[in-house]
Amino acid sequence: MNPGLSYYKTIGVIGHLGMVGGTTYRYFKDSSQEVYGFDLRDQKDKKKAFSSELVFVCVPTPYHWDGRGYDGSIVEKVLKMIPEGRTVVVKSTISIGTTDKLQKSNPKLKVLFNPEFLSEATCDIDFRNPDRQFVGYTDKSYTEATKVLNMLPESPYGIILPAKEAELLKYINNMHGVLEVLESNHYWEVCQKEKLDYERVIKAAVASKWVGSVMGRQYRTIWHRGARGVKGKCFPKDLNAWIDYCNTRGIPVELLSAARKMNLRILKEQKLTESKAENL
Repeated sequence: MNPGLSYYKTIGVIGHLGMVGGTTYRYFKDSSQEVYGFDLRDQKDKKKAFSSELVFVCVPTPYHWDGRGYDGSIVEKVLKMIPEGRTVVVKSTISIGTTDKLQKSNPKLKVLFNPEFLSEATCDIDFRNPDRQFVGYTDKSYTEATKVLNMLPESPYGIILPAKEAELLKYINNMHGVLEVLESNHYWEVCQKEKLDYERVIKAAVASKWVGSVMGRQYRTIWHRGARGVKGKCFPKDLNAWIDYCNTRGIPVELLSAARKMNLRILKEQKLTESKAENL
């Protein structure tokens, strides 16, 4: 247990029945902290969760495939329900600049951003054994950043930094995963064309310390849940949200736009769309 846990007498987790919220809730519960959870499916501790001294916000930031795009409105609504004077840690994936905007619209709160780097199958292990830990601060929450960092599971690399940089780091992680998945699919297609053994080739490739990071090896598996390509709850929506963000800001995004085009082709070959792939 980190000594920093004593900074906050009560901890609330909004969205504690989801993957991210669940791992956060269980960690503090197992650490014998006074922690309260709220979820639309479990509302008995709603008042205590929202009024805790420290509140983690772990709610969806969906991508609407009908053209509306990234939607951070749930996070915004949650913060409006938190009483003044609380420290709030957003763990939902949000676009660059969102934490600062949330701080500006909620000046009586101290708003931080702490990205998660979890795999669904091993989320509790990943949460408790992180290889890096980032806490992003605003001009009004800087004094709380180190406290929150100290109360989270220790990691070989931990740092507090401006919220925008922490938000970028989350997208760097997920866009790297997107590119590895598609790179692997490209090599699989080469092996199919040339009648080569993809599994043997990729096993040899990941023997390299440059190519075969332990976590990255999962992206080398082509067929997962009966389909291939970029899919699941995070990567499709985050890829599109990132491209939209870059286009809005006038930032060239040719590489990831090409990646999306490739993924659309792979999904189409399987009679899938991005919205359907999100549920695989």
